[in-house]
Amino acid sequence: MFLRTQVNIIIQLTKVLDSLFLPFVNNEKKGQLQLTSDFIHASFLQAMTWSFGACLKQEDRILFDAFVKYLSGLSTVSVGSKTKSGQLPNEKPLLFDHVFQPELDQWIKWDDLIPKYEHDRSKRFTELFVPTVDTVRLGMMMMNTKTYQ
Repeated sequence: MFLRTQVNIIIQLTKVLDSLFLPFVNNEKKGQLQLTSDFIHASFLQAMTWSFGACLKQEDRILFDAFVKYLSGLSTVSVGSKTKSGQLPNEKPLLFDHVFQPELDQWIKWDDLIPKYEHDRSKRFTELFVPTVDTVRLGMMMMNTKTYQ
């Protein structure tokens, strides 16, 4: 059972990497962005964080985050600055709190991607959907991996 779990994490890593790189391989984004070593490094950090680290509890994520940042050898950017590939975000404490946006070649806080909620009084309570960091994060991950299966 333990070996199967380790294999599943590697499969998850490759699927996340596929979702990040297949647009370039399929020429969908060719010419829009260049695959530099910094871009590849940031994409790999994103995939590793959300494959190896996704199943961790919060206290374990803190240790994992520190280890990944140490291994990356990248410097952090001061708060308020745009974090490009080749740098680590510092707006929030963990990489889990950020997403690498290939289209912008930039790390962004998940919080910044939450759409503004507008209440519709005509809907019943069971029909309401309030977007949160978790729903945006999971929705984006599912759409990316579903698109490139």
